[in-house]
Amino acid sequence: LVRRTPLPEPAEQLARPLFGLLAALDRRSEYATQLVLTSVTAMLRAAQPGSAGAAVGGAAVAAALVEHFNARLLFAQLVDPERPQVAKHALEVVEAAVPLLPAEALERVVPHFASVSRRALRHEHH
Repeated sequence: LVRRTPLPEPAEQLARPLFGLLAALDRRSEYATQLVLTSVTAMLRAAQPGSAGAAVGGAAVAAALVEHFNARLLFAQLVDPERPQVAKHALEVVEAAVPLLPAEALERVVPHFASVSRRALRHEHH
């Protein structure tokens, strides 16, 4: 008798590799970075409560994305003045993640926002 275990949803399987790819891209390809960030944003939005995707495995996808959410990596994308489009996409990821992140994760993210704000203000004044 062969026992079958259900396979994870494809979106769940993508969470870890997408953040890994984002880290591996570093500054190699702005376009590829934007594609990865757009994919993560779409998955996060689809997993949000009240969305069509939330009814179809959204909780599992949200859990996988939150587990692999890398705030430090995203904020590094936000503060790069030479890549404004990448920064815009990174901000969209953070915005889409906020409703899904637990309170303790949000508390860990706040210092990163303060750092981004300080850097942005310094950059504008020079």
